[in-house]
Amino acid sequence: MTTKTNVLLLYPELADEVGVNEAIILSQLHYWIEKNKENHVNFRDGRTWVFQTYKEWNEQFTFWCEKTIKRIFLRLERQGYIISANYNKIGYDKTKWYTINYDELPFDLRTASSAKQTDVPDGGGQKVPADGDYVTQPIQENNNRINKREYAPPLVSDDKEDERVGYGEYGWVRLTEDEIISLIIDYGEEATNRAITYIDTLAQQTGNRNGWHDWLLTCKRAIHENWGGIMNGLR
Repeated sequence: MTTKTNVLLLYPELADEVGVNEAIILSQLHYWIEKNKENHVNFRDGRTWVFQTYKEWNEQFTFWCEKTIKRIFLRLERQGYIISANYNKIGYDKTKWYTINYDELPFDLRTASSAKQTDVPDGGGQKVPADGDYVTQPIQENNNRINKREYAPPLVSDDKEDERVGYGEYGWVRLTEDEIISLIIDYGEEATNRAITYIDTLAQQTGNRNGWHDWLLTCKRAIHENWGGIMNGLR
């Protein structure tokens, strides 16, 4: 007796360039984009889009938790490989629509995919109502912004610090890509960037008199303790 097994397509050349997890997401997203093109749905502003909740994505990527899926999508978005938008008809529906920025990819996914993609899991399928758009449930999304110089942030040189980037107008808040993504996933982009702006500005004004060095922990404390009213209006 045989049972049908769902298969995910992975291009080794793409994985070499962007990472295995990212390549899996991109390949599946590309699959759905091509499906939507065939069905003539979800075409907006010159691009074909895919939208599903992270719970629905999790039905396709059952080997990851939702938080991991969010992290990979966010990383791809920050790297410029995918683009997100919101074309939902209901204002409170914050489900993200995604498409691939093919011009930025270091691998020609469209040409490679013509070598037959089969048995890709459909996650239960996207439902097509009368108006041709796929139905999903709302998921939260936030917006962002960051913020000015006199003291100079300290230069650091150990290997771990080499992965960190200075955030904020003055560059005091040093975080790795994974750390900034984890903050966005846990607290949203607006709260994260408000915290970075507040901490960076205060460090600049005082020459980091508080002696902050674990910037991830400092950002989490700032949000949890609502320093400077970071969370006002966001809850």
